[in-house]
Amino acid sequence: MKNLTNLTDVLIYVLKGMYDGERKLQRSMPKFLERISSPMLRDELNRYHENSEKKLNKLERAFEYLDLKPGGRQNTIMGDLLEEIKNLLMHAPNDEVRDAILIGSIQNINHYKISGYGTAHAFCEELRKREVEDILQEILDMEWETDQTLTRLAVDVINERAHETEIG
Repeated sequence: MKNLTNLTDVLIYVLKGMYDGERKLQRSMPKFLERISSPMLRDELNRYHENSEKKLNKLERAFEYLDLKPGGRQNTIMGDLLEEIKNLLMHAPNDEVRDAILIGSIQNINHYKISGYGTAHAFCEELRKREVEDILQEILDMEWETDQTLTRLAVDVINERAHETEIG
């Protein structure tokens, strides 16, 4: 890795990591979707997966504004988060607990992404890179919407079903 000597270098580092993270998540989601039993959760995570292509396209546009090519950096954090989901799913005793694991784990990833995109957005604001800032705001809006939907689904449905398996 080259030295990060200024805010632009850090912005590029963050964006390249987010791009790799989105690609890793996009490749992993089909395996997770196969394991979901709740139709509502499956629908929402299918939508999330479909939106990942839009996010990748938006990031590619951001890189064009920066006169750069995406890629060139591995996002080890996303790799670890995805590996953690696989490990947790191996220990799920039933469909309801598996759904609770998946929704919680995807929200964990979602919060990581909100943090990363929010950081990059703040850097763009400081650097006055308005076009990239606007693109990142669009991605952040998508991530926040997903977070709110998943929270409602977890609280109203998924967690209750998983809890019922304990007391039922």
